[in-house]
Amino acid sequence: EMFWCLSNDGSHFNGIFTQNDTKIVWMTGVNLNSQENIDQDLYMPAYFYPKIFSFDILTGEFDFYDMDIQGVDPTDDIPAIPWDLDEDGEVDEYYTDGSVYIPLSMSSYFFNSDQGYSDTFFHESYFRIAASEDDHVVALWQDCQKARFAYFDEEGYEGWYKQPEIMISASPDGGMTWSQPLVMNANPNDNVIDPDNHYENHFVPEFAGMLPVYFAIYDKLIYQGDDVYRFHTAFFDDNDYGGAAAQSVGSGTLNGGKLRYMALDLNLGFQQSDNTNIPDASVVLSQNHPNPFNPSTRIDFQIREADNVKLEIFNIKGQKVKTLLEGFIPAGNYSREWNGSNDAGKKVTSGLYFYKLSCKEFSSTKKMILLQ
Repeated sequence: EMFWCLSNDGSHFNGIFTQNDTKIVWMTGVNLNSQENIDQDLYMPAYFYPKIFSFDILTGEFDFYDMDIQGVDPTDDIPAIPWDLDEDGEVDEYYTDGSVYIPLSMSSYFFNSDQGYSDTFFHESYFRIAASEDDHVVALWQDCQKARFAYFDEEGYEGWYKQPEIMISASPDGGMTWSQPLVMNANPNDNVIDPDNHYENHFVPEFAGMLPVYFAIYDKLIYQGDDVYRFHTAFFDDNDYGGAAAQSVGSGTLNGGKLRYMALDLNLGFQQSDNTNIPDASVVLSQNHPNPFNPSTRIDFQIREADNVKLEIFNIKGQKVKTLLEGFIPAGNYSREWNGSNDAGKKVTSGLYFYKLSCKEFSSTKKMILLQ
């Protein structure tokens, strides 16, 4: 029998107050474990993902939000089951050998093939959160999903060896709802959009030549005007991948690094669209409708400036299924239909899919459920 429980993994976190100091909000991890392991003080670090917790001091009630692996409703009190994200009681997808495909959260900066699931996830998951006086909240954590695939020689991930990413998500309402993550990294290969090699143009030139890890942020967002909020952070620029992970087996060479400071300004001018709070940006992607759907669904989006735009469908393995749009289009409102077929015209199986809209300066991803 398996249980979801608060985990020692992700124990490096802070909390903040919102709603006139009547709510406490923090981000930590939940872990899927067996009773046998729990009795022996053991854990299953691979089945672990970050989650927002909010506690109302006045009512004594909790609210939740799944920040990475998400079920049908990330705000409900049902923990996400990685192999059944559409919550229909059946496994979403199998490998060709018949084993169950389980998407994993990689909320750590460091991964190696020997101890990537144990020591790393116990010691190297760090969750940081900050809030403004008007209840805008920003959460920061790191992710090594692509680095993990590179270690296991997954095709197309060769350029992600020893390259973690920084994830930042924002909330306009004290931590109740959250934006899609803003992704940043120091991988110079990721300066283009290239789906075959999983490059999404999230390289930050200011990070060139660095390995930014161990972020600590000031827990107050400072309003700068015009919907811009600044948060201050310090991080360690490691000289060797995993060198600072001294507690982890098989870590890098402990040869020092630099302590650096960064101030990051975020435009948190949220707009309301189809009951989804999203940051102001050059494109606006709405939730598909109907959802779940059979046999087809419509995806609406808005382009505020003429740009080269791509709208793609991916399965839960991250494999591209269908390209609905690719090319230069003028500013305006658009919609595209998807009938559940791939680029070869064949019908795909029921399950959870993701649609991603990207242009030069922005990308947005949402999920949908196909029922055949």
